[in-house]
Amino acid sequence: MKTAYDNIIANIETDLTTNIHGEFAPEELLEIYNLAKEKLDLAVKKKNSTDEDELQKIWHEIVVDFHSNGYWGFKKAPPRDRAPVEKNTELSLTSFIPTFLIPLIFTKTALLFFGINWGNHPGQGYGYGFFVAILFAIGSFSFFLWKNRNYKED
Repeated sequence: MKTAYDNIIANIETDLTTNIHGEFAPEELLEIYNLAKEKLDLAVKKKNSTDEDELQKIWHEIVVDFHSNGYWGFKKAPPRDRAPVEKNTELSLTSFIPTFLIPLIFTKTALLFFGINWGNHPGQGYGYGFFVAILFAIGSFSFFLWKNRNYKED
């Protein structure tokens, strides 16, 4: 069974470097982790505590100290230049088929089926299907509009 100390050590990388917008060199990351572990060990010996809540409090203070004191003097590597990913924004007739024609055909079929059966057999639940088909039609058309909201004609 893992102790609270083991859990802290297992998550040291995540706790220290998850929200940093930039990267450290791999050697520096190891130094940071080792320094944090040393600070944790010293604080545990100093307070002489094995209580899980106390260990979490000590670890929280170390993580806050790392972020608030300029990463303990370690320098972040400059961000890498990444080429922007180009999205294919061209729309053609085939891009409209899945989001418009298929729901349109399904909706027409459902409306006809439930509408005819509701008219022939009132009170047997076909009205619920009819209104669900209407809601599906509204939802699918809304999705179609939302998906193609940035379409611009030349």
